[in-house]
Amino acid sequence: MDIYILDFIQKMRNPFLDGFFRFYTRLGDHAELWFFIILIFALFKKTRRIAFIALIALVAEVFLVNVMLKPLFMRPRPYILLDFELILKAPVGSSFPSGHTASSFAVAFIFYFNRTPLRKTFLFLAALMGFSRAYLYVHYPTDIIFGVMTGVAVALAIYYMQDKIIYFFRPYVKKYID
Repeated sequence: MDIYILDFIQKMRNPFLDGFFRFYTRLGDHAELWFFIILIFALFKKTRRIAFIALIALVAEVFLVNVMLKPLFMRPRPYILLDFELILKAPVGSSFPSGHTASSFAVAFIFYFNRTPLRKTFLFLAALMGFSRAYLYVHYPTDIIFGVMTGVAVALAIYYMQDKIIYFFRPYVKKYID
């Protein structure tokens, strides 16, 4: 099923989408897109707390996916197994779950759960990030689905613990988030 979906997506390929998704997916290589959005929120006193919580969610997701899950599953990427010629530099590491997708959904759902004005836009950007990974043939659809689930689970856990997190970090960040 995974391969059927990847091959179906490949039928959409065209020079414009190739260029767009090659650029867009790079914004998730080190979560640059999400760090930029968090930085914008951190500039305003009213949204600094949410920015801080989003940053915590991002750090938690990176630890969970890159330190715990990817080494545990070690799933080869689809382009390796299927001998597919990529249109971008080959990513390193294993495929399951998609870290780009997980980080995108972890941050987007923190903004969504906290009812920020652009929350639906952030969910769209997260979904687009996940789709870019299948379009570029660097993740299976199941990697992306589990990336979504992982990101949402991290966001949900952090959201419900955000008061405790703020209380714990308050001595260090009080002048920034109060």
